[in-house]
Amino acid sequence: MSLLLNKILDCLQDRQLFNPQAIGLNMSLPLNYSPINSGNIKFVEFLLPGSRYSDPVLFLPYVPGCINACVFNGRQDIVSAPFSGCHLVLFQYTKECFMEAIYGMGKSKIFCTYNKFGCVKTCPYHAIFVAHVAYDSYGTGTNSSKNIWETLKNDSNCEVYIDYDPLTPGVDYAYNDEKICGTPYDRDSIVNLYGAITCDRKCFNFAMKNSGEVCFINL
Repeated sequence: MSLLLNKILDCLQDRQLFNPQAIGLNMSLPLNYSPINSGNIKFVEFLLPGSRYSDPVLFLPYVPGCINACVFNGRQDIVSAPFSGCHLVLFQYTKECFMEAIYGMGKSKIFCTYNKFGCVKTCPYHAIFVAHVAYDSYGTGTNSSKNIWETLKNDSNCEVYIDYDPLTPGVDYAYNDEKICGTPYDRDSIVNLYGAITCDRKCFNFAMKNSGEVCFINL
């Protein structure tokens, strides 16, 4: 069982407040971050300052209008928030460079920050990624991150291991149930929906108040 899942279950059972730092998670409560201004770039790798790939649990924020991705190394749990219809995905692009699939031939070289276009053996863009795909209204038509993801996952060169919507059946009901999540009356009682992919590729979601109170978990 994952470190994150164990901690969330303990908090729910013992009515403890969740402390991210107790499990090496670089995330602050209340959930508050400043998403980057991505402009026309739809694929980003945005982690909170201080996050490291050696952390036992990694927080991957929602970035409006973007596919925010990080490398999945199989040694850590990855949790993301907030969710209200976005997808949490695990995938690998096996062609020369999946930046080409995102931006098209030629343009991909411009956005590749590693300057190793086509280097199959060493380029990080050939890794397995976890991504928070924004299913929001930023961008329209083929320019929306949702449509870009739909095109990418239907590419024969893309291996999709997980395509997970944390807003699973029943979660929307529980999320809006005052007996389960209460009624927000201040900033600390605002509830966010989280999605997670564990180091052994299992998915779960949970709702948590800004105070750190866990409202429910759905395995």
